[in-house]
Amino acid sequence: MPSWSRLRTLIQGFGLRWQARGIHCMEDRYLDTHAFHFFRAGVACRLRHDNHRSELCLKALRPAVRGVADRMEVTEKLAHWPARAPVCFPGRRIKAMAVACGFPVAMRELVRLRQVRRTAVVRGADDFAVLISLDIAKVAGTSHVLREIEFELRGGSVARLRHLARGVGLACGLHTAPGSKFTQALAAAGVRVPAAGRGSGARLFFGAARQ
Repeated sequence: MPSWSRLRTLIQGFGLRWQARGIHCMEDRYLDTHAFHFFRAGVACRLRHDNHRSELCLKALRPAVRGVADRMEVTEKLAHWPARAPVCFPGRRIKAMAVACGFPVAMRELVRLRQVRRTAVVRGADDFAVLISLDIAKVAGTSHVLREIEFELRGGSVARLRHLARGVGLACGLHTAPGSKFTQALAAAGVRVPAAGRGSGARLFFGAARQ
C-alpha cells in the first residue's frame, strides 16, 4: 500500500489537481436480523460514528464489474451513538422502510470495524472529479487489518476512472479487492452468512426510499 505522499505524487503525475480533505477516525458496526434478512436481500446495514457524527446507512451489495461497482444507498443521521450494539432497529426513516418490507426490528451486531480514513478530491481540467480514500481498518476481535484505496467518481467518465485506478494499481502493485470491506470483515471474523441476494430486496428498499 503506498504512503499518502506517494499516492499524491502518482495522482499529480496524471495531470490532476490534488486537494486533501482530512483524516477521519471511524467506527462501523454492521447489523442484521437473526435470520439475515438484510444480507439475503443484498443489503448491508451499517452504523457509523465519524468524528462526533453518527449515521445509519443501508448499502446495496452490488458486485464490481471490471473493478467498478455502482453505489446505491440510503443514509439517516442519528441523534446519539448507541453505547452498546442495538437490539432494536435504530433510526426512524430506515426502520419504517424495513417494517414496510416485512422485516423484523430485532437486530444483532455481525462485525465491527475501526478505521482511519484519509481523503482527497482530485480534479481534471474538465468536469472529471474523484474522491480518493485511503483506508486502514481493524476488524474487532481479530488481528486482521484491511487496507484499501477507494476511487469514487464525482464527475466525468467511468472509463477515465478505470484508467486512473488501473494506473495507480500498476504503479503500486495493487489488485482489485475481492469484495467490500463488509464482506471481507465477515470472513475475517469467521461470521457464517447465507448466500447474498441478487438485488431484488435492494430494489425494494431503495424504491421505497424514493416514495
